[in-house]
Amino acid sequence: MPSLALSFIAWYKIRMRKPGFTYRILPALILSLAFSCKTPRDGKESPGERNAPELRGKFAARASTIVDSMDTADLAAQVLMVGLSGSASLSENSRALLTAFHPGAIIFFGFNLNPSTEVVAAFTDSICTAARVSEVDPFIAIDHEGGTVFRFKSGPTMLPSAQSIGGSADAEKGAALVGNIAGKELRALGISMNLAPVVEAAAGPAAQFLRWRAWSADPERSGELAGIYLAACQKAGTACAAKHFPGTADADPHSALASLNVKSSELESLYLRPFRQALKSNPALVMLSHVVVPCIDQENPAPLSQALVQGLLKGELGYEGIVLSDDVAMKALSAAGSIEGRVVAALAAGTDMVMISGGVSVRSVQLAILAALDNGSLSLERLRDAASRIVRQKLVFGLVGESSETRKARYRGFATMVETNRSALEVAESGR
Repeated sequence: MPSLALSFIAWYKIRMRKPGFTYRILPALILSLAFSCKTPRDGKESPGERNAPELRGKFAARASTIVDSMDTADLAAQVLMVGLSGSASLSENSRALLTAFHPGAIIFFGFNLNPSTEVVAAFTDSICTAARVSEVDPFIAIDHEGGTVFRFKSGPTMLPSAQSIGGSADAEKGAALVGNIAGKELRALGISMNLAPVVEAAAGPAAQFLRWRAWSADPERSGELAGIYLAACQKAGTACAAKHFPGTADADPHSALASLNVKSSELESLYLRPFRQALKSNPALVMLSHVVVPCIDQENPAPLSQALVQGLLKGELGYEGIVLSDDVAMKALSAAGSIEGRVVAALAAGTDMVMISGGVSVRSVQLAILAALDNGSLSLERLRDAASRIVRQKLVFGLVGESSETRKARYRGFATMVETNRSALEVAESGR
């Protein structure tokens, strides 16, 4: 079987823009909301509204039925988010592997984004067509926070940073405006998951590391604004990942494993408080950070910690969406064994979707999951639960049974949409 070389992380900076939000954002917000892209509907609810607790049962039942139709190989693929080479069209090898493997999600980096948005939309459509299984498409994900975390070379609206919005007089309206713009434009391009917003506050040891990516130094305020942003983004049709739970320390996970050496009271007030606030907006995903939290689990990093994932996030906080790991290929987890072993350990601990961007073949990871089912280190019940959570969110965001024609129709008018959004943003920034 042909193999797909998974992408290594391409964390590079794109020019930074720091616009200052000013006072009269409401007219701009109304202007932006007036131009909405077509999003999949189930009744009259928007995708964000379908994620509300009162509707979860309906989608959970449908998700279980779909998962029942999948064999264990398909289940083992649904729980993986992988990188992909190319930016314009699928190679024969890539198409063949996607058709046979059906990953649950694809993560895009800057090198996956063609300067032409028309090409981007056609590329995402071809990925969905190739990777579909049981009428279920993959999520296509990207980091789209704004500021320097902006992967596109051209096309979509250049978004301001969370810090600049959070420091403005009309921060709530600014967060809603930018979330709406991000959600509409990404979904029109076929990108159905935004790996944003950062929920953590720019406080404690992570303040310097996060900097402009955080909304505020105040935990309550940061969680509030992150919740407003993600609610608007999801209402516009794009799933959001609230990150990085339970928090970030002062070490870059690309190079080292960090530890949050705090007491339980400080963990609650500084780190969990913003997430409790943001979870009220029902994010489709929560992304875990690569940190050890000794007051919860002295040995295991968050994605591998049953106490943190099952006990704290899913248990105490009652989170029912997808729990997503950060990239397990990062050096922060190098002491946790092979990448295949890290994936299995994360799933067993309660993580629902595992990100692997490079360093291992997709097929070897899939085989490791199947072997873990055979030897009992991973239960079929846990794998089915993870896949069900993922498929439920795909139902919520219209990734089940969607046609290529619908995806292409959603892209039409993209240039006009961006022009309208940029005008709205300029009005918000200038105060005119």
